[in-house]
Amino acid sequence: EQVVEGNLIVKDLQHNITLTFEHEAAVFGPRATPAGESGFLQLAEPMEACTPLANKIPDELNWIALIKRSPPGFDCDFVDKVRHAQDAGALAALVYDHTDEHLIIMSKPSYISETHIPSVFLAKRDGDLLVHLIQTF
Repeated sequence: EQVVEGNLIVKDLQHNITLTFEHEAAVFGPRATPAGESGFLQLAEPMEACTPLANKIPDELNWIALIKRSPPGFDCDFVDKVRHAQDAGALAALVYDHTDEHLIIMSKPSYISETHIPSVFLAKRDGDLLVHLIQTF
C-alpha cells in the first residue's frame, strides 16, 4: 500500500503560479513544520549532491535544495544528499527520482547520524518540471 504524507506546494509569486506535488517524507531528520517550509527553490550543484554543494547562497536567504536521485552504482545515499544540502545552508531538501516509479521512502542506516533539515521524495516527472521552471524563470 502506498501512503503519501501530504502535498508539496510550490509557488512562483512573480509569475502567479501555484503547483501541488505528492511527496513522501524521509524517515530521518525532522518533519516540516505544520505551516510548511518557505524558501527559494535552487538546483543543487552538483545535482546529485553526492559531494559538498557548490551553491553560494547568502546566509540571510532561505532556500530549499532540489536534488536528483543517483542512478544505481553511485556510492551516495539519501542521507549524504540531505546532509550536503544542510551543510550548504538549505533549510529543506527535495529529492526527486531519476526514473519513473512509485514514490519511495528515503531511509538511512541506523549507525548514521540524523540530519537537521526536513526532506521529501518526489516523482521524476515532478522533479523534472521543477528543474524546467527554475531554468526557465
